[in-house]
Amino acid sequence: MPAPGYGLTVATGEFPLLQDLDLLGGFRTVSSVSERNAIPFLNRKLGMWCWVKGDPGILYELTSLGTSGTSGTWTQVSFGSSAPSGTGPVKVSSGVYVVAAIDLASSEVTGILPSSKGGLPTFSSTGLVKVVSGVVQLAAAAVNLATEVTGTLPAANVATLPIDTKTSGSLDVATRATGVLPAANQAAQSIAGDGTGTTAALVVTKVNGISITGTPGVGYTPVGTSTTAAVWTAPAATPTGTGFTHYTSGTRDAAAKLVDLAADIDTATVLPDVNGGGKVRFASVTTSSSTPQLLASSAAIPSGGSAYVFASVLFHDASGVPYTMDITGLYQNNGGTITNVYGPNPSTQLGTLLNCAASLVVNTTTKKIELYGTNTGGTAVTMVPDLFAKVG
Repeated sequence: MPAPGYGLTVATGEFPLLQDLDLLGGFRTVSSVSERNAIPFLNRKLGMWCWVKGDPGILYELTSLGTSGTSGTWTQVSFGSSAPSGTGPVKVSSGVYVVAAIDLASSEVTGILPSSKGGLPTFSSTGLVKVVSGVVQLAAAAVNLATEVTGTLPAANVATLPIDTKTSGSLDVATRATGVLPAANQAAQSIAGDGTGTTAALVVTKVNGISITGTPGVGYTPVGTSTTAAVWTAPAATPTGTGFTHYTSGTRDAAAKLVDLAADIDTATVLPDVNGGGKVRFASVTTSSSTPQLLASSAAIPSGGSAYVFASVLFHDASGVPYTMDITGLYQNNGGTITNVYGPNPSTQLGTLLNCAASLVVNTTTKKIELYGTNTGGTAVTMVPDLFAKVG
């Protein structure tokens, strides 16, 4: 009896009598391997074939019935060749099914895989392809170096920037740059030597290597306390009174004072004073000659009046023992002619002891009184003259 929906039709229609699922053995068509394995035991027959459409497209032969409740044993039909072994896609090589990977580089693949099947999409514009939130953007665009690039480009990949001469190389700042770099673009440099801090915040701590301490004020000056240090020092107060600035034991007196001839004058080194009996010491002369040796010349003889000239000569013997011999001369100046010159008047004892003498001579050319010394003893004697002058 025909199954529902199947059977004889009238006139010129189709005439199916039964379905393959009603047959014992024969040829069956199923959608999957699980449907093949579900063929009832009573419908199975050794040698029957079953085409599995979703395996995909593999033809099987029942080679073992099995038992009720089992699927039996199905073997792929090889059509005269053995079933391919291995894992992967099946392809035909020289008329034989083989399991092997598809060689994309050979002629086994042609055409371009559509993007709907997983192939590359077609892009618009020019640039790089970006992925945003996991989605490939079909519009190509340039890379934003400020937000889309991280890390540091290796030095070997940094292109040499061209300079204005259109040649590659480093920029020569000395010849290719002018002006002053803006302060905001300058890196602060550390300060050494006489300062600390940086070029942005310089603190001067020394002047030519000298550290200066203290607090300055108006008129203050640095006063050295050592070869490497100084201190700000207030200016000394202006002396009061009338006279000359005077120091006592290295400290300036607060009050000015007049010069104290008894205490402030070294009488051994003061030039002759025609008004007050000064004294000057001339260079020493060492002689053993009896020829008179010029020892010293007094100041010019004043014109008019009379004058007394006093002189003394220091003699040193061979052992260095000093002796003094005084000389006195008196002259009268009358209108340019020098008269009445007296001397010498040495101490007889000293002259005899050292075999030397001294005398005053008037030089009429220079109009000066000159002091001469002689030594007749043959032994060298040093004469150091001190010349006193008193005009009266």
